Amino acid sequence: MAEVKEKGPGRVRIETNLSQEEFIKVINTKRHFLGLFENASVRIGTKDSRADSINRVHINNIRESPLRNRIVWTRVINFSLAGGFLISVGASTGIRIRTAKERPRSLEVESTDEKIIEQTLENSTILYETQTKVAWMLPRISVVMYLVQAWARRNDPETCGNIRYPTFGQYEAVLIAPGCLLRALEDEFWIQTPAPLARINLKEVFMYFAKTLDRLQDDEDLKPAPRLHPNRLAGVDFANLASQPRNYSIVTVDVQVNYCGDWLRMLKSDWEDHETQHPNAPYRVVTLFCNNIDPPPLLPQGTVCGTWSPPPPRRDYLVVPMYCLRRLTDIYGKDPVMFSREHHCECGPRLPFQPCGGQQICNPLQRIVTGGRQEYREMTEWIQERRYNHAAFIFGNAFDSERHCRGR
Repeated sequence: MAEVKEKGPGRVRIETNLSQEEFIKVINTKRHFLGLFENASVRIGTKDSRADSINRVHINNIRESPLRNRIVWTRVINFSLAGGFLISVGASTGIRIRTAKERPRSLEVESTDEKIIEQTLENSTILYETQTKVAWMLPRISVVMYLVQAWARRNDPETCGNIRYPTFGQYEAVLIAPGCLLRALEDEFWIQTPAPLARINLKEVFMYFAKTLDRLQDDEDLKPAPRLHPNRLAGVDFANLASQPRNYSIVTVDVQVNYCGDWLRMLKSDWEDHETQHPNAPYRVVTLFCNNIDPPPLLPQGTVCGTWSPPPPRRDYLVVPMYCLRRLTDIYGKDPVMFSREHHCECGPRLPFQPCGGQQICNPLQRIVTGGRQEYREMTEWIQERRYNHAAFIFGNAFDSERHCRGR
């Protein structure tokens, strides 16, 4: 330990009363890493996911709105100049009635360019599992591929089951320069032979869903936590979207803020942010509702505590891989770790890399909070270090004290 401290003065040795044999036994036990998983691969939209198992959501507490509100509030400001010197200003508020053609939520999209493809790597999308009530923030390109997979298998399940979907690591490898993702898709994914045999144009299908998710960012009715319903999450049905409908409905559900904490308000803050001087601000994360994500979107590598793999259900926790976390902190700041102009990350009740030890209550939740922007030095270092590229975090507020840790 003395040698380590001499070579790295910033490193503080860990005091322990354990013998060498006991210490080795402890560090080989199941532990919580970085709040959830130390290493977790994204498998949504890859050969390991099964998008064909997702059906439309049908749960009692979910609301669906296929039409926009009939009434639109309008405000008119008038300026007038009298005698060359006096300026008067007036404002009036009124209403406008939408026509029948304006009310349906249309998914008709305009032609796109390379920028929309690049945005699939920069932006994130949430898949909200309505049965387990767990929210997964994922790279948009993974969700686009998941939609392609669902659409293709629905149209020709036998042939399209042979389509090779890239791993997420292959997407990360093309971040070197602009245009690399487009060339990779053209050279490897779009030209596969199983799709032509099924008379499916993979490029057209991919671009349709990429443009659709891009357009959904402009629908103000999808903004989380509206003023009159601060606990409400709004989104679109994944299964319905995968069928490429002409019109779509808004699906809403109330989340348990006493358990999930402030991530819903964080999303709202990002959605409304027009002041941050960054190309990707406002960072609008669209939510898609799913009723059967099997297997889970993130696959933990190695041994993790069974209490948190999979994440505890029915608590509205948010699971975020390091890739998406870095997209947020690139916009809002790493030190302190900021997820919006108002929200930062705070250390949870237990430190990462801390052994479970078979304790009755083991709570590795990380927290999203507002206020004094307290530094979370460990999180800053994890975001910057390359060895944590595939870590995943779980964010929430309250922990179910009846759920006991099973790791030993």
